[in-house]
Amino acid sequence: MARPKVVVTRNLGAEAMRLLDRSDLDVVAWHSETQPCDKKWLYDNIPGATGILLLFSEKVDQEFLDAAGPTLKVVSTMSVGYEHIDVKALAQRGIKLGYTPDVLTEAAGFLGFGRIAQSTLARLLPFGFTRALYTGNPSSQPKPARDAEMHAKYASQGLAEFRRVDIAELARESDVVFVLAPGEPSTYHVVNEEFLRVMKKTAVLVNTSRGSLVDSEALAKACREGWISGAAWMSWRVSPMSRRITRL
Repeated sequence: MARPKVVVTRNLGAEAMRLLDRSDLDVVAWHSETQPCDKKWLYDNIPGATGILLLFSEKVDQEFLDAAGPTLKVVSTMSVGYEHIDVKALAQRGIKLGYTPDVLTEAAGFLGFGRIAQSTLARLLPFGFTRALYTGNPSSQPKPARDAEMHAKYASQGLAEFRRVDIAELARESDVVFVLAPGEPSTYHVVNEEFLRVMKKTAVLVNTSRGSLVDSEALAKACREGWISGAAWMSWRVSPMSRRITRL
């Protein structure tokens, strides 16, 4: 009896791939851990597959299902969302859908989203961040077209959500907050006690901008009393740092 064929559209790394190294399965996997699989490779390999494990970068539609053929029983996506999958078409063919709603949902929050923030986001995605939230200058207009473009640019790398939010939601929802806004009167102590108190207890604050953006006394209190998990910074408003900071 032929072994069930499973197609995997990404190299999942040595540890995960070992789990698929089974004598009762015929596993066909794309070679790269970082690059989306080639469509020709995918369509050459999915015929006769029983199961397909894919990512957000692969679109499952009628063409895909026709290429796979009647043997396909399960499609599983390593993503929180499944907008790239025609769920109705799967149901019509009796194909089961698997996805991962409760994993890889870490949110990166950006106070300011300029060139440095965009570069930071690109480097974070391989570490499992699937949500990106940012605040802009309150006087600036939202840029939905730019936001949609950013989301589309990184969707293939697992970014499930990208949107502008108010500062309270940024503090409340982010697992890591990156302070990257310019130092000016309007941003003085934008990270204050009120902001820090609503952050997750497991969250981390990273300030690579001006020290004036963060209320240092409030941050010391937040770290000391466990409002947040930790903080990192490149500059401090007052030099040298007070003892209450250096003792943290």
